[in-house]
Amino acid sequence: MIKKILSAFIVTFLVTSCSSMTTGVSIGKTEIKSSDIQKSVDEILTARKTVDTSQMQLVEGPELLRNQAQFVIVKRILDEIALDKNLSVTSADVASRRADAISRLGGESGLPAALVSSNLAFHASEARVDYLRHL
Repeated sequence: MIKKILSAFIVTFLVTSCSSMTTGVSIGKTEIKSSDIQKSVDEILTARKTVDTSQMQLVEGPELLRNQAQFVIVKRILDEIALDKNLSVTSADVASRRADAISRLGGESGLPAALVSSNLAFHASEARVDYLRHL
């Protein structure tokens, strides 16, 4: 519990582009709440409990918070570039990329561990299409 409170507190102060106490990251006019970043961290920590992480070198604490804040920034920048360049990613593109990733992992069962080792949370219901979109 203390780690959660400390993590939420650290997120607020780690990202220097904050415009208010609830804003974790500001990118142009877009504000991402620190609670959204913390939610992502919580999802990752929960996902880590579902796979064997004994051989993984995983970031934790403030480093994981920074990692997730950076991911939000990069994701937003990629979205803006795609919008500016009139690029779109179709469902077929995502499905193809997903199939390629699963093939390289040796099957669907390898996806959760691969995402966890990349500091991403696995959601079986959506298989993190948004992550695959940025690959």
